[in-house]
Amino acid sequence: MRARQVVHGFQRLLPQCSQVIREGKESSISAPDLVVGDVVHIKSGERVPADLRLLHCIQLRLEASSITGESEPVEYQSEEVSERFSVFEARNVAFNGSLCVEGEVIRVGENTVIGQTAKLTTGQEPNGSRLEAQIRKYVKFLIIMACSVASIIFIFGGFVHHWKDVTHLLANGFLVCAIGMVPCGLPATVTSILTLVARRLANRNVYVKRLDICEALGQVSIIASDKTGTLTRNEMTVTGLWNFDGFINGYPQSEHQLTLNSFGSEGIPATPTTAPPWTLRSIGGNRFPHPISDILTCMSVCNTAVLNLEDEDKTTEIKKEEHRKVSRADSLKAVLWAQSSLRGEPKHFNVSTINEEEETIKSPISSDTIEKGIENSQQKKQHRPIANKRSIKMSQKHSTAIGTPSEVAILNYAATLINVHKCRQEYEDVAFEIPFNSKRKWHLKIIRMGVQGEEAEYRLFIKGASEVLAKMCSQILTKNGIKEFGRNKGIEELEAAYTEFANGGHRVIGFAQTTFRAPVDIEFSLDVGNVPLNGLIFLGVCAIMDPPREKTKEAINSCKTAGIKVFMVTGDHQLTACAIARQIGLIDENGGKIEIKNGGGKNNLPEEEGKPWEFDPKNDWAVVQGQQISRLTAEQWDQLILKKNSVVFARTTPEQKLFIVEQCQKRKQIIAMTGDGVNDAPALKKAEIGIAMGSGSEVAKQAADIVLIILSIDLGTEIFPGISLANEKPEGDVMARPPRAVNKVLISNGLLAYSYIYTGQIQSLGCFLAYCYVFWCKGINILDLPFSALNCWKKGGDIFKSNGLEFSVEQQLLIGRQATSAWQMGIV
Repeated sequence: MRARQVVHGFQRLLPQCSQVIREGKESSISAPDLVVGDVVHIKSGERVPADLRLLHCIQLRLEASSITGESEPVEYQSEEVSERFSVFEARNVAFNGSLCVEGEVIRVGENTVIGQTAKLTTGQEPNGSRLEAQIRKYVKFLIIMACSVASIIFIFGGFVHHWKDVTHLLANGFLVCAIGMVPCGLPATVTSILTLVARRLANRNVYVKRLDICEALGQVSIIASDKTGTLTRNEMTVTGLWNFDGFINGYPQSEHQLTLNSFGSEGIPATPTTAPPWTLRSIGGNRFPHPISDILTCMSVCNTAVLNLEDEDKTTEIKKEEHRKVSRADSLKAVLWAQSSLRGEPKHFNVSTINEEEETIKSPISSDTIEKGIENSQQKKQHRPIANKRSIKMSQKHSTAIGTPSEVAILNYAATLINVHKCRQEYEDVAFEIPFNSKRKWHLKIIRMGVQGEEAEYRLFIKGASEVLAKMCSQILTKNGIKEFGRNKGIEELEAAYTEFANGGHRVIGFAQTTFRAPVDIEFSLDVGNVPLNGLIFLGVCAIMDPPREKTKEAINSCKTAGIKVFMVTGDHQLTACAIARQIGLIDENGGKIEIKNGGGKNNLPEEEGKPWEFDPKNDWAVVQGQQISRLTAEQWDQLILKKNSVVFARTTPEQKLFIVEQCQKRKQIIAMTGDGVNDAPALKKAEIGIAMGSGSEVAKQAADIVLIILSIDLGTEIFPGISLANEKPEGDVMARPPRAVNKVLISNGLLAYSYIYTGQIQSLGCFLAYCYVFWCKGINILDLPFSALNCWKKGGDIFKSNGLEFSVEQQLLIGRQATSAWQMGIV
């Protein structure tokens, strides 16, 4: 019962939540609270919480091997099928427990990014723990020794007894000796100690899946940690913008005078300029000049987060059509289509198609409130670059967003300035979308704007890593129009802005767009090559701040004191990662600014690849970009892993994370890998200890070591001493000691010699003396005992004579039992 309670306690540490659309609003609820009729939104890396009828999906692939028996992920669709197909053949029902490996993809099978990541994860051999390997080695040694000694005793007894009564010899000679040499209490003791450790970790919100992993924690020499959500709070906020005309600290002004902080090379703000009136553009209820209006539009439209409006004081009746989540427009259209049993998809839906009467919902903010002037949120007149770590607190009193932290931060920033719902309604006809992933590093959405005959006008919005977007752009939008963009034509300004932001610990997200014409019925596809990814118009960037956790610096110092190296492995840019690393004490705060000397530009914005570089021997830390990992030599890896105490790996892909783990293992390092995303799964599974965040994806949690195995055993005399040792308080300097050596085994040769030669011989001698003492007390000469068991000391035996005394068979059996009891008491 106690073990079962521990298991249930661990299970409570991992609540399962689902994203549900109810009454036009998307919210997060517990999976057991789902009811029939709920509209559920599943994302990549999540498990399906119930049997779901797919209403809308784009090349969705689910892994349901435990249900369907198909080992590979299968593509599912939302179209209606004939009744003659079973629910398993229809491919439009997602089964409870299935794993969503990808949705809204541009490639399928192993060619998809998630497919490649899944292949990296599933293609690995299961990692056996070091404790398991050591116990297996120890058990093999004991089996060989026990069988050898037992065989010698059995053969010797056979010769003495002239091979009579072989069964008796086998039972009392061979088996007793073999079993006696095996430490039967070892499994119970080890399991009990590890269970106690697992429960202690559970009290500290650490969920352990495998008991044998607890032992390996003491040997960890390297901790490779993701940055976002692990070392930082994962509470992101947009703190400012940059475009070709300068910095914007906080929020821009609308409609009147737009003051831009244009900084020169020496950081001195230039004279504020006034935006020409003809550049103002109405967007979401407010008017902003180019390119501010375009950036806010891209923030709102090219965003998967969902904004739910709330207000305690003001409520306004609005039709559900106005509150529809435009970012999920196609999904909700499919929902209404399914519920109204209509054929085809109407252009507009009314709530009356469901309930036959017009329903309304309460919106917390009135139109006047949404379309208010931005003057109330103007920043102080003293302007400066955002890289000066100025904290801008955004008021989220009137809105809550659901999505990834960076998407939510961007959407909240835009919602503070404009009416996001109106903006999304203007761009609701989504023709094509490519979601963000850690390998592409961008998110693209194509909107169908207007139809003229057989052609339509399309607008492409894209956001992502600014250095990646910069390679796709040939023009840049300014307040005075469009200009050429390239080396000596805006790249340097972008590099300077990026450096300023990143050195302040900000994540930088770039925005770009373009407009083009194409056939109305075109089906966009990257494989076909009809998606424009070159010649785009660069708009600007935003800075997102994710502050470090309060106790991160203290934890880093504790690891350094214990001799544990800490590696930061992140997908963020090198400058951003280094800024956070300085703040948490991972690298030297006085090390100066990091400059990436790789190619023509220090921030690696152009496409040229630079020359190999070397580590600074003066520093005990190093910084490595993802694209440089493949160019490192074996000597450089030795220097990096064995001589550096801290390393920052930036802009890494799932393959590179896996490669980092493999390089550490080749150098006999015990590595603990932490992560929470699908892209972390290969490295989590490869590492000796995979640690997934509780809020991470199901794929990451399954790849990590997070299942608890508990055995309820009570062996009294052996288990309680082990438990007492486990409950003993650690020494005060335990964290000042280095990790256990890799070659240090569970049971050393010295311990074996002590147990079987020194302690074992003393214990055997004591038992033998206790055995002989019984015969001595009965007046029997010990020298008369050898080989007497051949004729005496058994039923039907002869009378035994010693020291002039005669002992009957009954007396012999009684004395023999007493001597055997004395032997057993000596063992205990």
